[in-house]
Amino acid sequence: LDNLDAAIRFAQGLIEGGMAPKGVKSPGAVVGLIEAGKELGLAPMYALSNLTFTNGRLGIMGDASKALIRKAGVLEPGTDFAETYSGEEFTANWTCTVTAHRKGQPKPFESSFSIGNALAAKLIQLKDRKILTHSRDGGWGEYGAPWSAYTKRMLMYRALGFLVRDRFSDILGGAVLTEE
Repeated sequence: LDNLDAAIRFAQGLIEGGMAPKGVKSPGAVVGLIEAGKELGLAPMYALSNLTFTNGRLGIMGDASKALIRKAGVLEPGTDFAETYSGEEFTANWTCTVTAHRKGQPKPFESSFSIGNALAAKLIQLKDRKILTHSRDGGWGEYGAPWSAYTKRMLMYRALGFLVRDRFSDILGGAVLTEE
């Protein structure tokens, strides 16, 4: 879009058409996400569905972060992101390790995140091998929140988040993973 008026009209059309993410209610927010995406090399609609702003900080969906890194061609040829799990499921030692080999580096980088890390960060509670999360009223329970519904995936996204922020921040422009 060539000018701000056209961008605002386009953004308003996306909002009215139900194509903006649920929490994005203003044309300015839509334009901001599209512009942030443009700086990262994302097409407008892909940016709108894979980027967020939280407290003024850019967030990117985990799968989109992988896509940008792959597209940048900075992974060692023949490699990709790898996930390994260790420890007993639904215990403090259950851990996901994400590994990626950046081109030109002597060995792959890795980052891990465990249920123990989530407990220490007070993201979850563990009771009888069940994940408890915060409810809207401040209590703890099994609410279908991402940590209780998709525990394995949340471990992966936390490990991935640390890996991409530490080793690929130049590609992601300092964005954090929205799943974090």
